[in-house]
Amino acid sequence: MVVQRLMRRLCVHCAHWRGASSDERPWFEEHDALDLADRMPAAVGCDACHHTGYRGRFVIAEVHRLTDTMRDMIMRQADVTALKRVAFAGDVQALIQHALARDLPGESQERADERLR
Repeated sequence: MVVQRLMRRLCVHCAHWRGASSDERPWFEEHDALDLADRMPAAVGCDACHHTGYRGRFVIAEVHRLTDTMRDMIMRQADVTALKRVAFAGDVQALIQHALARDLPGESQERADERLR
């Protein structure tokens, strides 16, 4: 099973770095990403990106192997919380972790909570 999202890539010509606002900081604390809060990439806009601050897109994805346990849970119509618990029991990274990893080098500034719900 694959879950994927397209993320906007920041324009390399005009992106800059900023600190998180006081409204944004609690979100970073909740997601254990305070290291990002002090140095966040930000879209600005220039002629190269048609003043959008973005140029192109990239994919982030979760890949889950459908195990017998998960198949049984699906057949029993288990609740989503229980399915998620089993799906992330291994070494699978959640979409939000992938998105935050792409924010660190400044590839995107999309708020993961807004895109990945």
